[in-house]
Amino acid sequence: MQWVGHSGDGLVLALMGGSGAFVCIFPVYLMRGIGAGDVKLLAVVGMFLGWPAVGWAMLVSLWTAGVFALGMLIWHHGLKDYLKRHSRMISTLLASGRFEYFPPGPAEPAARTLPFVPFIAVGAWVVLYFDR
Repeated sequence: MQWVGHSGDGLVLALMGGSGAFVCIFPVYLMRGIGAGDVKLLAVVGMFLGWPAVGWAMLVSLWTAGVFALGMLIWHHGLKDYLKRHSRMISTLLASGRFEYFPPGPAEPAARTLPFVPFIAVGAWVVLYFDR
């Protein structure tokens, strides 16, 4: 699609978009923040949108996912436990000088996983809508 829309430069834009999205989001995958399918989908969205636009799509995706996750924490009354756990992590860091992660308990709402694909779709749609 990039080649049809931008002739020869479209292929370069598509490769830059796909590889740029992959390089930006792959570290998040390595830290188990997202799944492999999300990385591949963002690479394809990057190839479709091109390099400058895929960055905006990733930002919109991350922002909407964060707002949704915060809403879910509030809805399920888990924000207090979440903040308490993170304040323990910060106090441990300040006291010992090293970071220690305290995972949420299985009953906490923060322990639930959130599919990222719908937020990638929202980010791509928003960029396509405002890029016309």
